[in-house]
Amino acid sequence: MKTLFPAFTILSFCALLFLTCTKAPPQPLLKTRLIITVLDDEGKSVDSSVVKLYKEGVDTPIVKIADSTGLVLFPDLEPALYRWTVQKGCKSNLASQSSLNRKLLQGLAMYGSSILSARAVLKITNTSSYAYKITDSTISVSIKADTSIFVYPKIGLRTLHLVPADTLKAASNKVIQIKCGDTAYIKLPV
Repeated sequence: MKTLFPAFTILSFCALLFLTCTKAPPQPLLKTRLIITVLDDEGKSVDSSVVKLYKEGVDTPIVKIADSTGLVLFPDLEPALYRWTVQKGCKSNLASQSSLNRKLLQGLAMYGSSILSARAVLKITNTSSYAYKITDSTISVSIKADTSIFVYPKIGLRTLHLVPADTLKAASNKVIQIKCGDTAYIKLPV
């Protein structure tokens, strides 16, 4: 009987501990975050730039201002596809990264970056029956016959070299002044 009492006591104590133990609370889900680094053409961080984040299918952006290190944090996002625009004065990310090209992953911090440069929009319309190659110091594009494309050259006085795919046609140059915030147009053949 004396040997049963300690065994019964130990067994009762273990059962009591098992019954009174509560489950650990579930780990909270980590928030999905997007961190965007804003740099200039020289690789320096750009502060005070306006970053607008658009969720796929939603036209109303989330707007944030880059901090002194050029970072912008978008906390508590949904796992979805996002795109962004960045602007500071005349500089924008027109010719830089504007999306991760994939959905954000639940509970992870994902990183993107954009390089701001002083660029404008140039719409090139090719009305000829042959393709063109267009180059200058900041762009190099090919445009098929009877199509239009948008390119983003740096602002300033640009000399575009226009080379037709038809070898019977002569190459030519087109000088165009592109200003900050402008949309310039070229119609081919010139």
